[in-house]
Amino acid sequence: MKTAELVLSHSQVDAFSQCPLKWSAGYRMRLSPPERPARLAIGSAWHKVMEFYRKWWAESGDPLRGVQGAQLAANNIVDLVPAAVVDDEIVERMHWMLEGYIERWVETGEDSRWHIMDVEVRFDVPLIEDVSFIGYVDFVKIEKATGRTVIGDTKTTSGKDISKAYYSEDLAFEPQFARYIAAMRRFGVEVDGFEWDAARTDRLKRAMTLEERYGRVHDWTNDAAAERAWSELEVLAGVMLETARGERPVYANPISWVCKARCDFFAGHKLATETGRDFEQACLDYGYVKKEQRGTT
Repeated sequence: MKTAELVLSHSQVDAFSQCPLKWSAGYRMRLSPPERPARLAIGSAWHKVMEFYRKWWAESGDPLRGVQGAQLAANNIVDLVPAAVVDDEIVERMHWMLEGYIERWVETGEDSRWHIMDVEVRFDVPLIEDVSFIGYVDFVKIEKATGRTVIGDTKTTSGKDISKAYYSEDLAFEPQFARYIAAMRRFGVEVDGFEWDAARTDRLKRAMTLEERYGRVHDWTNDAAAERAWSELEVLAGVMLETARGERPVYANPISWVCKARCDFFAGHKLATETGRDFEQACLDYGYVKKEQRGTT
């Protein structure tokens, strides 16, 4: 079987859509910021806690057994996610989030309505010639009463009230829903919908309701919507392949305030622009490192 010239993930496509230079820096030059943002470490830590929860639940068929796995992960989170050391209170934070999660979804009986089929499912499917699309689905579960199959993703957020309508409305425009549904169908799994399992990571001084802290957004994408998203992805993959081959120029997002708010490479780009240096060299001079230097693949 021919190896794809370009292997794309949703994160890559999202980065390219925001700014081709951001994509090139992170995925072609393989640059990484000097320090990993704390918010990313917290998100990775919570993802690991939920991975243990669902794996233990899947093996036993009992969400309460899954809770034991999640508690084990929370206790050992610094060893399981080394980047989590950036937050001195990471263990306490994980237990605080987990306690609320249990109250919100386990003690209410909500999770007992579902059967976990699989956890951390990797797919790799052809997209266009010379390009494949890969990704991980955090979980696959079946609703016991209806038999509907849902694939899902663990989501963390800070500073957003999950109970507000704008949160679910924003996610409704997230193309990952339909892309993953189309990809999993091509991978051989018949999917009826997608679920964001969201948790808020920041702790306010005032008491917060469970609805503010946790939410599940479902998208029951129809076949036409999923196929349309896949067709759009194919077009974008063609543009990215031409860019990777040097057949298209790599340009930066012209709206600088968007870059400053959303891009880890803003400082390096700013230094390159102000001094006339090569972008990659400017990033290295600023303190960015190659991912291989950190043992990252």
